[in-house]
Amino acid sequence: MSAVTRRGGLLAYDRVELDGFVDWLHSLATPCEIAPSGMVSIAKCRLTLQCSQMEVLGLILDAKLHRVSRLASVEGYAAVLVDPKEIRPFVQGRKLDGILMSSLPLDLGFPHSALKELVENHLETREIRHPTRRCMQRVVDRASYQSFRSKYVSLRDLASEANIAPRRMQRLLKERGVEPSPGFPPRAYFFARN
Repeated sequence: MSAVTRRGGLLAYDRVELDGFVDWLHSLATPCEIAPSGMVSIAKCRLTLQCSQMEVLGLILDAKLHRVSRLASVEGYAAVLVDPKEIRPFVQGRKLDGILMSSLPLDLGFPHSALKELVENHLETREIRHPTRRCMQRVVDRASYQSFRSKYVSLRDLASEANIAPRRMQRLLKERGVEPSPGFPPRAYFFARN
């Protein structure tokens, strides 16, 4: 199919060529009256797997999929059904190896505003490709995270273990002369484990 560029940079396709492509796509699919279990339209598969429709079409055209169906009661492109489980290995990377930085504040119990400084000063990170979003993502190394957890405990976790409010725990610790470890951002209260 050859696209013709129109004014404004939009692409337009010849209707006859487009219909021919859809007919060819239908010829590659097994006709059915109702959608087989687990099968969805190409557009829905794209949303489910966060990939492009062109990637799904490429897999169909390259005959890499075993299950491609076509709903007899639906016209055109929307009639073609695929199985997201079959497509997932082709479009998603391996399992995420590391801890997403966005999960640290909730997990460790400190304000989000302290995330950048805490990570830069206390945790090792690296850039990897996110398996589903497929964008570069900064993650904390698991060994670094475990080492940090073994050295420090957050005010929130101390308070939770004592079953009291964090502010009350902070006041009790201060009364006993226990201060947060130095080198942490404001409002990120961590204490060295003994």
